[in-house]
Amino acid sequence: MSTRRSYDRVAARYASELSGELAGKPLDRALLDVVADFADGPVLDVGCGPGHVAAYLAGRVPAVGVDLSPRMCAHAAVPACAGDMTALPVRSRSVGALVCLYAVIHLDAEQRAKAYAEFARVLKPGGQALVAFHVRDQDTSSGQARTLTEWWVTRST
Repeated sequence: MSTRRSYDRVAARYASELSGELAGKPLDRALLDVVADFADGPVLDVGCGPGHVAAYLAGRVPAVGVDLSPRMCAHAAVPACAGDMTALPVRSRSVGALVCLYAVIHLDAEQRAKAYAEFARVLKPGGQALVAFHVRDQDTSSGQARTLTEWWVTRST
């Protein structure tokens, strides 16, 4: 699977460069604070990467992560395991809340439907989910788009 291989390949640098990104995202932090306030049980961070969001949440509620990339999970400061969001390795109705920040972008429409069904399956009754994703309007010059190759292109001199 190319997505898994790509993230495995850059896991150490991704963890290093993005570990403090929440410091510059006050809206994300505020939304995560609300999730923590209403969570009735552990919070599952789906597509956790190096676990920086789960680590933020773990300051207030029990939090665990799951990510497609085993190497990303190895960098997490909270318990994390490798798994696919379309078939979560989590018991049904076992988490009080779920966050999935900017990870569903790797799925097509059919896969997103499977992932959302999995999110509903693992949430306790009344559990909350926070799902965020990137979007760019191709018809305007506003906004930015960066791909992994643009972030970390190495140039020879």
